[in-house]
Parts: sequence; structure tokens; C-alpha cells
Amino acid sequence: TLCEVIKVTVIKWGRLTHINDPHLIREMFNLIYTQYDGIGEISRCLERTYIINEKSVPDITLLLRKLSIVRALLTVQMDADEEEIMIACLNDIMDNRVFYQHPDLMRSLCVHETIMAIMVNRLNKSKQEQTSMSSVHDMDGLAQTNESGENPEAHLPKV
Repeated sequence: TLCEVIKVTVIKWGRLTHINDPHLIREMFNLIYTQYDGIGEISRCLERTYIINEKSVPDITLLLRKLSIVRALLTVQMDADEEEIMIACLNDIMDNRVFYQHPDLMRSLCVHETIMAIMVNRLNKSKQEQTSMSSVHDMDGLAQTNESGENPEAHLPKV
């Protein structure tokens, strides 16, 4: 196999020649170490791996569907209907068995950032509503003027 060829070649180089380059010696050692450390490398990778059982497939499908809805709603200015959909989706995500069993998914799926984006979106909408309401009230207080800039109601005789 390729692993055997690499090991034999590196060991042969080390025995037959006098190598003065410390970088080359370090690389040769790393090459042999990597050949023998395959199981260690796999076990280190398995520490960060999730295994999904076949009976979890519907939960994962639901989780992905709800996440895609949430992500799509983040780009729109939400009304009450969109907020209800968003809240329902977030509740479904939090109740999802796969999500619940793996708490670090909350961090990796950026749920906190999503909730913050929703809150900012809602605050922006409230601010816009307040601004539009104040401008409507300001317009009601303005008197109508004619083309010369005069208020025609000011010249009417009082009865």
C-alpha cells in the first residue's frame, strides 16, 4: 500500500544518509507520525461529529424547513401575520427533538442572532409607524394656502 511505501522510504532515507536539514527531518517525522496516527485522527474527528439516526430524518427535515422559513422572513418588514409565522417556526425549532438533544446547534444555527434580527426588525417597524403617525398629525395642523401663499380662510368674514 501507499502507507507502507512511504514508511519504508522515509526509514531507508534516515538510515542511509546523513540529513542535516532540520526542516526535512521534521517533515519526515511528521509523515511517519501521520501514518501511525490515523486512528487518533479519526477519534479526534468523531468528538465533533453528530450521528443522525434514520428515525430522526423527519425531525431534521422539519428543522431545515422551519429554518428556511425563518431565514426568508428575516429580509422582510414583518406585520402581525409574519410575526406569528416567525414565532410558530421558532417554537417548532425549539421543540424539535434533534435540536433539543444537541444544545450546541443553537449556537451553530445562530438562533440568538435570528431573534435579535427579529427584534431589530420590529423596533424599526415601530419607529416607522411612530414617524408616519406624527407626520399625519403635523399635516392636520397645517392650514391650506393658495398659490400666493395666503390662507384663504383668514380673509373670510367671521359670522
